[in-house]
Amino acid sequence: MMVWVCLAGVITYFVVWMLVKRSNWLYGSYYHNKASHLVVIADNTEQQLEWWIRSYYTNRRISGSHGKVSCLLIGHTEEADRLLEKLNRRYVELEFIHMPSDDGAVERWMKANQKVGERFIVMDLRVSYEEDTDKGKWSAS
Repeated sequence: MMVWVCLAGVITYFVVWMLVKRSNWLYGSYYHNKASHLVVIADNTEQQLEWWIRSYYTNRRISGSHGKVSCLLIGHTEEADRLLEKLNRRYVELEFIHMPSDDGAVERWMKANQKVGERFIVMDLRVSYEEDTDKGKWSAS
């Protein structure tokens, strides 16, 4: 009896794993933006930042492609530094840049690092969704 339960569990796990892989393969082509570089602008949001980075790399690993993440940190703390060290050990293609709180610093970094033909997505985690009135300020290039 126990053999059948274990066998059913293994088969269920395999079927769920195949469905996740297949759904990402099927529906991934409908997403119009195939950017391979994620730029995250954050300030003292360690838990949210960690969640976004882990989910981005998990999605990339499931889809079979590689991606790069650049985090522009404004006003970081010691806790953020410990988190960054932990994430840097796990994800090689992860880059953290400490920025001054100057408004023009982020725009200057974006213009300086924009490569010809490279597509990227910019996520600004500094403001909440309710306060974000300037929609469309950043777009994938």
